[in-house]
Amino acid sequence: MLVDFSFENYRIFRDEQTLSMIPTARSLREQKLYHIDTASSTQPFLHRHAAIYGANGAGKTTLINAMKFVRQFILDSHDAKAFGSINVSPFIYDTKAEKCPSTFSVTFLRNDNLFRYGFTLNQQQVLDEFLVMRPPHPSRTRLLYHRSFNPEEKIYKWRGNSKFFGKNLKSLRSYTRPNALFLSTAIQLNNDTLRPVYKWLISKPVYLTHCYDFLKTYTARLCYDPKTKPIILNFFKTMDARIEDIIVRTSSSPNEILFNKSFDVFANNYSDTIDINPEFEVFFVRKNNEGRTVCLRLEDESQGIQTLFYIAARFLKAIEKGRTVIIDEINTNLHPVLFAELIKMFDGISYPDSKAQLIFTTHDVAVTEQDCLDPSQIWMVNHKSDLSSELYTFSDVDVPKNVSFRRGYLQGRYGATPSIVRQFR
Repeated sequence: MLVDFSFENYRIFRDEQTLSMIPTARSLREQKLYHIDTASSTQPFLHRHAAIYGANGAGKTTLINAMKFVRQFILDSHDAKAFGSINVSPFIYDTKAEKCPSTFSVTFLRNDNLFRYGFTLNQQQVLDEFLVMRPPHPSRTRLLYHRSFNPEEKIYKWRGNSKFFGKNLKSLRSYTRPNALFLSTAIQLNNDTLRPVYKWLISKPVYLTHCYDFLKTYTARLCYDPKTKPIILNFFKTMDARIEDIIVRTSSSPNEILFNKSFDVFANNYSDTIDINPEFEVFFVRKNNEGRTVCLRLEDESQGIQTLFYIAARFLKAIEKGRTVIIDEINTNLHPVLFAELIKMFDGISYPDSKAQLIFTTHDVAVTEQDCLDPSQIWMVNHKSDLSSELYTFSDVDVPKNVSFRRGYLQGRYGATPSIVRQFR
């Protein structure tokens, strides 16, 4: 489960920002359903949701891109050329910040152990990288490794936990290039010690993009499988799609579809790249006034129905596996009631045993009045006068208790809204 994500000097964000899933004391007292009971002494409760609001261009998508950058750099850094540049973008509206490195860190809970992993880099090299762990017993933070570049001596200083790595730390260090992460390098050298940390960072966060080809393929494959098709059908009946059945057609053989290894990789790692083969035709089945079957192609359905089909499998699998879903503009083409229902799928009622989380950006403020978000789960991204952006929660704003977020936000009382300047001639 994600505890928090921090970053600094990345694109439109200059100063350090932190998105935290830790509930406030007031939130814990008043809204139990919005929280996950982790059963861990290191971090007993976490939020199930985080909704991010802000004006166009304020940095909502950039926040998600910062999280995606961490995952992608972990996946790719070991493949970079020996002297290749790192594709990271600092804040460009401040000449000092533009020359400074960018920093990222992720805190997460895995098997009762609290981990914090982070790194600092510029476009030439990784300047700092660390991993710390806090086990439940004894509850004391342990440094597992720290790698820091000394610019005067032009060498890396290392500290590591010998009990954690055994005798492998020295050899792993020697293979780590300046423009690569130690974590990625260790995994490529088949180091099993860091594999649980690596696996969480690349597979537990699920990023849903608007590249729908692979999303369609994944949901279609689950509809093709008799074991999982009822789950997808039940999802659409819950969402008032009023369908009798979903038919999936393909020229490929059942064995090719149901046992395709690319699907296993996709399901386990939630990679955004998958071999879109075989191709599927999807039909929604309903009955006409005479009771006869009528089939309508997915592409002929409404945009809202298509969106639900694209995300259905990823949502349901994430809830089942306890993953953290991160999606930009989740409410695109969806009615506010359906939008709220998607959010409620991650609460403690529909799936009480699930430890899944949902982080999303949106402009739909109506959902904040449908009893599915706590004030400390509502985040705002505000575009400041110096062109940098800041991130804060609604619970940080000084407003009386039980004040409506929707009305005050649209009136611009809390920031994170467009400042309209009308030009008169």
